[in-house]
Amino acid sequence: MCEGEYSTALDGLTRMAALFGRDALMPIIAGLRTELQQAIDRPDAADAHRIAGLAGTLGFAWVSASWQAVDQGGDDRAAALRDSRMALIALERWLRQGA
Repeated sequence: MCEGEYSTALDGLTRMAALFGRDALMPIIAGLRTELQQAIDRPDAADAHRIAGLAGTLGFAWVSASWQAVDQGGDDRAAALRDSRMALIALERWLRQGA
């Protein structure tokens, strides 16, 4: 993940909130946050396919790609977990900006 991907994801969330309304976006964001946190807490029980889909929908392309690799049998779960932590930080920052 690079700074550009991080910024792109946050900009994407802001655009989606402008289009659909922040309240409409919150259940999807909450779902991604839950999935990411559960993956970090219990990596072997993570639903890689679901995380990849949610992350991609919300513009976290690098997280989506990491979990897609895990879903397709890749063994770099550590990278997916690292990217999950970064996405959680980004989501928290975005949520605080709009508070």
